Amino acid sequence: LRSCAQSLCMLGSIAMAPAYRLLPVLLLSWLQGTASSFKATQLENKLDPSSPNHQTVRQNGDQLRLLLCVTGQQGRLEIESKMKKFVNPHRDNGHIVDIVLVMDDGETKFVNYDAEEVNPYSHNPVPKDAKLVNFSQPENPEVQLWYVDRLVTVGKDYISRRDRAMMHVRQLSSVARCYDEMLKMEEENGEKYDEILRIRDDGYLLKNVPLLHEINSKPGIATCACDSWRGVNDKGTLFLRKFAKTVLTGPLLALTQDNESSFSKDPSINNPETLIYSVFRSTHASIDTDSNILVLAPIRLHQYHDIEKCLDMMWFGGCWECRYRSLINQTTVPRCPIRDPRGAKTALKHVKCGEVK
Repeated sequence: LRSCAQSLCMLGSIAMAPAYRLLPVLLLSWLQGTASSFKATQLENKLDPSSPNHQTVRQNGDQLRLLLCVTGQQGRLEIESKMKKFVNPHRDNGHIVDIVLVMDDGETKFVNYDAEEVNPYSHNPVPKDAKLVNFSQPENPEVQLWYVDRLVTVGKDYISRRDRAMMHVRQLSSVARCYDEMLKMEEENGEKYDEILRIRDDGYLLKNVPLLHEINSKPGIATCACDSWRGVNDKGTLFLRKFAKTVLTGPLLALTQDNESSFSKDPSINNPETLIYSVFRSTHASIDTDSNILVLAPIRLHQYHDIEKCLDMMWFGGCWECRYRSLINQTTVPRCPIRDPRGAKTALKHVKCGEVK
């Protein structure tokens, strides 16, 4: 319809032209719009689930096809833990693990830091078998006023609500691009993926990531328990293939809808974590946000004086201390200094485990 409307506008501007000359123009415009709108659907439906060459339900012990999709900025990319804790273990177990990196190689930006200088992770080269997608995040994306007005500002005084919302759109644009790349790779491979791990560029895995197929509770989606901010941790998600479209494209769609959408009317949404949680709930999947399936924290490089790299673990509720103290002690990367000015060190001494995530 949009293509037809555009064509009608064209018709009005050249109303004096003979009708037979306009027909090819109208037809071409309609075909271009139709081809674009159906492209993703065609890729989704190209592999017939009933085909003997494709199984949608795997049996225990079967070889699975997995996808690691890393999204974000190349200047913040950490790859070592992702290889050691996800890719290599599952390849050793006989599974196929593909890697796609959706990276913006422009100027490095941070949502939660006002860093004067950022040194790229030059010591983490891109794996030779990874597909590197150069994706330029939108510079000045449109943001919805309802989301801007609701964003919490505690501890974010150094950045305006609007600028922060624009950064969220940029990040979610990369995540949505991951879905497009997944479809292309499935077409090339001739079969769909079984599970996907989408993880942020600076997400550092503290432990091996098990497969959802192997977990007795059979969750469809899993996120990290800590730093969820009353929603779900947005730094990484492990999920079954059938939820891929909603998990990867749903948050961006929800964020760009106007104030008449169902998400704009959800009073719980006041940050990206609660927005994503609202989208995930719409799948009616079993969502695991409280176990040890996926444990990751953002790694910071040269953002603290005399510290080359460290793991940024928020102090609220003592989630990291209560749940993952042993993992923190085992990792070779130290924890970043507590930077919150509101008495965080004192708060840690009096925390009661399980009160706040």
